[in-house]
Amino acid sequence: MPFAETGELRLDEVDERIGPSTTAATFAGSRLRELGTLHLGAVERFTCRTRVEGRPAHISITFAAGYIQAVELVLLGGPGAAPYSDEPRLKRDHEAWLRSLTGREPELLPVVLDGRPLLPAAPGPDYPRRVAGPWGEAVSLLDARNGGASIVVRYARPL
Repeated sequence: MPFAETGELRLDEVDERIGPSTTAATFAGSRLRELGTLHLGAVERFTCRTRVEGRPAHISITFAAGYIQAVELVLLGGPGAAPYSDEPRLKRDHEAWLRSLTGREPELLPVVLDGRPLLPAAPGPDYPRRVAGPWGEAVSLLDARNGGASIVVRYARPL
């Protein structure tokens, strides 16, 4: 399971991988770069629709200081996919996909207060869950207020 070990995601349509060692310079010459829009500034952000690890998705890639910082994925459709109006099911679908990539159950995301990780006493299904690795973490989120679910892969540092 390469993602679990390396944090790299396979972009099916262009047969490329992105991960913690992806730089803005190498990304600029990639085939994926041709599929979407790059927004320049202090933080560079790229967006497009593509297939990631077998699933259609809308992705947003953020670069800062020349390195990839995060990839946000919103899974789109697919066999047995949840309808967009069912946000809790969408979040479960995202977590099942994350489980299939890592072989691990996403754990509750602790809130750090005064340097100590804290967990809620009774977390609901909308509470963020994550899978961590040496490369960073992948967090499953639900935005119940605005609607929608996503996975944000945050890279700790270049490997």
